[in-house]
Amino acid sequence: MSKNNEPHQSETFLGFTTYTFCGKTQDCGQPAFEVLAKELNFLGEIADRNFAEEIKQNYRD
Repeated sequence: MSKNNEPHQSETFLGFTTYTFCGKTQDCGQPAFEVLAKELNFLGEIADRNFAEEIKQNYRD
């Protein structure tokens, strides 16, 4: 996916690929397990696991 073939592009929205830099670390960004804590907790309830804690244990700053 690139800016050239973004399917959600319009005159007022440049598309998700313009704003979402997957796989690129930002110095000012938080770790994903912190940003996605609610989602990880929700999935953890379904799977009976603590995904955020599992990721945090293996996190390297």
